[in-house]
Amino acid sequence: AGEPALRAAGEAALEVGEVEVERDALVVQEELPTDEDQPLDGDLQPAAPPAADLRDVVAPRPEDVVVEVGAGRGVLTAALAATGCRVFAVEKDGRLLPGLRESMPANVVVVPGDILKTDLRAIAAEAGVAALRLAGNIPYS
Repeated sequence: AGEPALRAAGEAALEVGEVEVERDALVVQEELPTDEDQPLDGDLQPAAPPAADLRDVVAPRPEDVVVEVGAGRGVLTAALAATGCRVFAVEKDGRLLPGLRESMPANVVVVPGDILKTDLRAIAAEAGVAALRLAGNIPYS
């Protein structure tokens, strides 16, 4: 097996491949709002937190560049974009891409493909930044 895609790079950042990512941009499930009476989805999994809750945990600033892992139908994408930050929304399901492209504001770039094969260095270069922030609400079934 190959090396893990995500490695510690120091106290303030992580490396994803060759690109440094701010550590505070990574969110662990325990940081999200919880509710013991939260409804369950699908296979008895807790329902996903609302996009606004995820956005508030990530807390993007207008000068940030956020790479969203698995944009889906764009619910979190739109919430992130509303903060004024630039969002690169990575989505591998080609059926969802047209809707994303049509519905997103100008500060969102839809990136077709699998995040594990996405060139984050190229995204950072295109955005003109040294560090990216990552966000996502990935299905965990």
